[in-house]
Amino acid sequence: MDSKALAGGRIFRIPFIFVAALFLIFEAGVLMILPWALAFRWAVQSGHGLSAFIHIVSFLILMAIALAFALWSGALDWER
Repeated sequence: MDSKALAGGRIFRIPFIFVAALFLIFEAGVLMILPWALAFRWAVQSGHGLSAFIHIVSFLILMAIALAFALWSGALDWER
């Protein structure tokens, strides 16, 4: 039996919904990087450049760990 979900009168496969949710989560992460990139010059000029850099690197590492977990758990596998 194929795993399906009913949404708005249409039937979607569950893996599609997982991928859509992961896309939204990672897209929000990318949108968080844009304001940081715009404010980084100000942080460097005010003497907080290293702190800003450490914060964005830790955020990117966290996002990479989340993506690695999604790949490892098979959340992006269509044939599941």
